[in-house]
Parts: sequence; C-alpha cells; structure tokens
Amino acid sequence: MIIHGVIPAAGKGSRLGMGIPKFLVPIKRNITTLDLLRRRFEPYVTHTHLITAPEARSLLDLRSNESIYVQRRAQGMGDAVFCAREGWINAADAIAIVWGDQALLSEQTVRHAIRMHQSSVSRQATVPLAHVVLPYVDYIISPNSGNLQSIRQSREGDKCRKSGISDVGLFIVSTNGLYDAWNNFNKVCCRGNLTGELNFLPFLLYLTKNGWRFQSFKVPNSKEARGINTSADLAFVRQNLEVY
Repeated sequence: MIIHGVIPAAGKGSRLGMGIPKFLVPIKRNITTLDLLRRRFEPYVTHTHLITAPEARSLLDLRSNESIYVQRRAQGMGDAVFCAREGWINAADAIAIVWGDQALLSEQTVRHAIRMHQSSVSRQATVPLAHVVLPYVDYIISPNSGNLQSIRQSREGDKCRKSGISDVGLFIVSTNGLYDAWNNFNKVCCRGNLTGELNFLPFLLYLTKNGWRFQSFKVPNSKEARGINTSADLAFVRQNLEVY
C-alpha cells in the first residue's frame, strides 16, 4: 500500500503571536514541529505534501520527497487537505493527514495507525483517539458497535463533555473515491457555524455515515492530543517533548 503524508498548516498562528506557520515555531534547540513530524512519518510514507499560506511558502526548505501547495484563502482544514489532491489522488492508496501543530504525536502512534489501516478494506478511515479532560474536539462513539456517532467541536460552538474522547490530529484515509465524496459532502453540508470554514471533521463523520469504515484505537498517553494553539500550549509541549 502506497501512503502519502499530508500536513496542512496554512494558518498564521495568530494566537501565538509569532507571525509564522505553527509547524515552523521552534520547540527545542531550533527543532520545529515540522522537523518532528518528518521524523515520525519518514519510515512510513513515500511522499509528503505540505499545505501552507501564500506568504509562508518562501519559508520552507523542501526535501526531495516533499511537495508544497498553497491554500489561497484560509477556508479550513478540509479545504487545505484537498488543495494537495493533485499530488495524491492518483499516486497513493491512502493519505496520512496530520495537523501541523501536533508536536507530541509519537512514532508509535503513527506506526500503529498505518499498520492497522494497511490490514483493512479499501474505503476506510483509521483514527487514533485519546481520553482527555476538557476536550477541544469530542468524539461520540457507540459503546456497542464502536461506530462513530458524532463529533463535537468547541470552536464551532458545540458543547463538549468535561471528560471525553479526542483525536491526536492524525487520520489515515483511503483515497479510493475520497475526492468524489468530498464534492458530494460540500453539496449537502454547511460550513462551520462560527468559523464559516470547510472543516475536515464533519467530512470524516459524513464518510462513516455513507459506507466508509471507521476504525480507531486508544492512545495511552493523552498528551499526544495537545496541539499548539496558544502560548500555554507551546509551553506545555516544550515541557513534555522529552518523553518522546
């Protein structure tokens, strides 16, 4: 199975106040989140597609197995993933999507997710999940079937549980029929209630309700779920990075 990496990082990291994409923010000793994600992904993907804003393109030094795509308007993570579709749509059996601020994502989680995906059917989504306090995103999973029932997003005004289930910013998704599904999704589904964005997580739910298999596993270390959105998040990541 050929798997390509997709790293959307077209935001400006405005809440961090640094004026650069979050995956270029130094974590430790001039190591960025992008450096860490490259290290996690290199053993498992044949090519990686980076999606960024127009003004950040010149800041990136690409490797030979990387391509860059520009998201002209900040329209959400779903839109960002499909900005790179020309690179993966006919070249990969699956894409490993990871948000560009997931510095604490472990190599063990990446390896487990990809191996689980490789052993299953042609149209599926494999998503590592962690139990967290005050989830930013809250997955509601059927206790009997394990099926995904809904995804609540606090950034869109949804009420999340005090203790719930969150992703760790990693999604392995089959490419067979994926772009057609995205186009169909955008015909019937609305943009985010508060952000007005074309989000990825509602699309993930749409896939599972339209015949795609959803499979997940529990990530034992809930710290992997913490992305970098604020200065407090950055301080937390810097403090906890050594455990990886």
